[in-house]
Amino acid sequence: MSSPVQIPFKSVIHIDRSLDRPVYLQIAHQMINAIQRGVLVPGVQLPGTRSLADDLELHRKTVIAAYDELDAQGWTEIRPNKGTFVRHKPAAEQVELKAYDKEILNSYPAQTGYGFKQNMLLDAVSPVTNSRLEFNDGLPDIRLLPLGRLSKVYGGILKRKTNYKHFGYSHVEGNEYFRETLAAYLNNTRGLHINKNNILTTRGIHMSLYMASSMLIEKGDLVIVGDLSYYLANMCFQQSGGKIISVPVDENGISAEAVR
Repeated sequence: MSSPVQIPFKSVIHIDRSLDRPVYLQIAHQMINAIQRGVLVPGVQLPGTRSLADDLELHRKTVIAAYDELDAQGWTEIRPNKGTFVRHKPAAEQVELKAYDKEILNSYPAQTGYGFKQNMLLDAVSPVTNSRLEFNDGLPDIRLLPLGRLSKVYGGILKRKTNYKHFGYSHVEGNEYFRETLAAYLNNTRGLHINKNNILTTRGIHMSLYMASSMLIEKGDLVIVGDLSYYLANMCFQQSGGKIISVPVDENGISAEAVR
């Protein structure tokens, strides 16, 4: 495999010093993203730390730390007296070399790489109604609440303007800080390349499972679960038309051999 010196790493890696994330992690995560997208294919040799540091106008130790992070996560391998190479994957997972596109890391695909059911109801806006009858996921019995104590606590909170940002539950506004923090966590620990706009929050795992199974599972699709599995999740799969197949579970989780 030829050296990737022809790839303009200065266009692949964008350093944002306004972020809380260290520069070396920004480099590592963007390289991981390039590997996942096929810009850096298995077996290709990465440039030397001194050369890449010069290209990115960074201290060499910063690039060394980024390479150490890639190696620690298993994305690269260091060959003595040869250099750092993108780790090979099994033959079934090999990715063909793609023509380099400087926009590949700056945009998201126009469509998914897999099919799913599209339903106009998912985009519909609930109509405003004046009906006194409302169906929802339940409300507490206010007769059991310590209203006197709650009113004092809420009153104290409402008087502190610094707490206003924490009010609300809207996906767009109310939990923006939560989605920003979660995106940063996933980028730092999973090598993803996302921001708050790529995260959808739901009211619990049941809603997430229902939405995912409703979009991805077609009638008659096979769904593999463990012998000891989550009953409510299985109900979501079956409601979407999936056929449940259970396989044994060992100390490491679902048995891969049983799945095979």
